[in-house]
Amino acid sequence: MPCSLRFTRVLVAVIVAAVHTMAIAEGPDQTLMRFPTLHGNTIVFAAHDNLWAVARSGGTAARLTSDPGRDLMPRFSPDGRWIAFTADYEGNRDVYVIPAGGGAARRLTFTSDVVDDAPMRWGPSNMVVTWTPDSKHIVFLSRRDAWNAAWPRLFTVSVDGGLARALPLDRGGFLSYSPDGQKIAFNRIFRNFRTWKRYEGGLAQDIDIYDFSAHKLTHVTDWPGSETCPMWYRQTIYFLADHDSNRRGNIWAFDTVSGKFRQITHFSDYDIDFPSLGSADADDAGIVFQKGGKLYVLDLPSEQLHELQVTVPDDGTRTGVHWVDAGPLIGIRTWLSKRTSTWRRAANVRCSRRVGTCSRCPPNTAIRAT
Repeated sequence: MPCSLRFTRVLVAVIVAAVHTMAIAEGPDQTLMRFPTLHGNTIVFAAHDNLWAVARSGGTAARLTSDPGRDLMPRFSPDGRWIAFTADYEGNRDVYVIPAGGGAARRLTFTSDVVDDAPMRWGPSNMVVTWTPDSKHIVFLSRRDAWNAAWPRLFTVSVDGGLARALPLDRGGFLSYSPDGQKIAFNRIFRNFRTWKRYEGGLAQDIDIYDFSAHKLTHVTDWPGSETCPMWYRQTIYFLADHDSNRRGNIWAFDTVSGKFRQITHFSDYDIDFPSLGSADADDAGIVFQKGGKLYVLDLPSEQLHELQVTVPDDGTRTGVHWVDAGPLIGIRTWLSKRTSTWRRAANVRCSRRVGTCSRCPPNTAIRAT
């Protein structure tokens, strides 16, 4: 048997065994749960590219969607009847809506992205952000009509369908409505899918308030670093900021009456990820978020924090061992040892050993040291 074939078989066997071992080791309670949303006693989140629902107190989650596309950014309507989310079921990421208890997904937007395959760091176009307070319209962020792909714009679309309408803003990001619905707290910069930590450059995010009636923009924060994901509850705007001494993403609060700031959470190990406010007009409101692979709920108005124990009983069809077409992988650079020498495989590679050292293959067979 030629050395290249024997090596390939051994390498494939090792990789398959490693992946299978990791799949077994990853129990259902180790699932990464992201983009959670809350209403009353129910939390909905994304995991394994589907949407799941679980009790506010934790427990075993129930699957809400099972389509082969990628589901993300679910958001409960304020009345709790609907869940809007972004998915790519039909070849393009668009806004969809389902009943809160699960059911058929209805597509509400029909616009393609500005490029065929946008990098994930841009964030998804047509990304669900929130709902209008009357539960009649979904607010989403899109690169349509944007003068630059880095500055997406905010739009609304009716839960019943129809044409989307742009908000009177030149650009935007995450936002939250005031209790009377006349103002929003929002980011004018959107970079939440970029992995920069402790960033203080030109794309650092601040919180602003926009008054729709007065057409007035008020600056709220101007700290070094980033302040994002505003969540307006009564007279307080909660938000995510890396302003503490550890420069970790934690929840902060801004009192719109006194103008004072407070730090609410004090995590020092991992950043909080994509917090969202639920039941904003009720006494059982809360902020739900993911941190370090686990879900947490910050009860409002008490500001009591709870870590949830959640089990996601996924069937493993997306993460199990499966066959793929290795053709596109031919020609990639492969590191076979910790030595400084590496080898580049050409399309006619027959041996993985160093140049001239294989007695079964002709000398210098398609192997080039780099």
